[in-house]
Amino acid sequence: MIDNLNIIGGIAAKDILDAIKNRFVIYQIIALSIILISIKGLGLIIEEPATQVIIFDPGGSNLSRMIEESQDFNGYQAESLEELQQSISDMGFGLGAELGLAIPPGFDSQLESSAQPVLKGYVSWPNRSKAAQIKSGMEAALRDLTGVPILISLEGNIITPPAEIGLLVGIVTIFAVTIILTIGIILVPSLMIEEKQEHTLDALLVSPASIGQVVAGKALAGTFYILVTTLIVYLIYWSGVYNWGVTALFVIGAILFAVSVGLLFGVLFDRQSEMTGWLSLALVLISGTVFIELINLDLPAFLDQILPWLPPVALARIFWASYSSQVDYQQVFASFGVVVFVAGMIFGFIVWKIKQLDR
Repeated sequence: MIDNLNIIGGIAAKDILDAIKNRFVIYQIIALSIILISIKGLGLIIEEPATQVIIFDPGGSNLSRMIEESQDFNGYQAESLEELQQSISDMGFGLGAELGLAIPPGFDSQLESSAQPVLKGYVSWPNRSKAAQIKSGMEAALRDLTGVPILISLEGNIITPPAEIGLLVGIVTIFAVTIILTIGIILVPSLMIEEKQEHTLDALLVSPASIGQVVAGKALAGTFYILVTTLIVYLIYWSGVYNWGVTALFVIGAILFAVSVGLLFGVLFDRQSEMTGWLSLALVLISGTVFIELINLDLPAFLDQILPWLPPVALARIFWASYSSQVDYQQVFASFGVVVFVAGMIFGFIVWKIKQLDR
């Protein structure tokens, strides 16, 4: 048993170093980081000079009028407190207003009285770590505008993510799921085909290593780089995650599916040129189906029934759920079950194919 693990670990270590040497994985990881950081930093690039704020003012106070007329503010009026909370809950990834203000009826009299006026403020879950900074910045801006120190209370007003996923998290999902799966689906077969083309696979097979151990080593190397890629995604977007248990299911599912498909290509093809077309089709299907799920495209009934059974869509649903405070665990486990079932079927075929090769 220990000798078996040592052989698999040795093959995996060699493949991990080989992937660094050919620079493909490094380029992919750098590209992923640039894309995701660019999305997160988009708010800084297009940041308006005016302070953005969402306001709910059922009493029509002078404060909201002053905010709307001031060049230092970009105020958006919400029709209801629910609309304000929904709008704020979708923020927190670098775009839009970071603070919502609920102005109570009769607030003008508070401004004129000697007592310090208080407003309820609302901040999104991803911005919880900088809520104090957002609060103090807005209090200073309101003091400059009105000449009166206004206190903003955030107690109990950190808005958790809704069940419906916001646009920005959806965009992050398309890139994250696609690139995480791409790493495994491209890397694993490339390592195997490289061994075949350079005839180093034959050398491995006359060593104490069996074909099964070679395949397991490739799978372990792919798992390593999938974990590295996933770590980058969550290092950039950790603040929005609400349920880390669901995140763990996503990571496990992504590894199982990406490695299984990668091994399938590696076992079926002997040359990179033979695999390219099928690989491109697989990647288009991954990104395309996730995008269709994101925009909730009106599809024929039979396609609507098929879509949830596609592992990339199932993984996207799990990814979204990790960013929501209202998780439908039945759907999460059903989606995870889909991924495990499909990956298990692929692994089963791979085991059969390996036994054929061993003969």
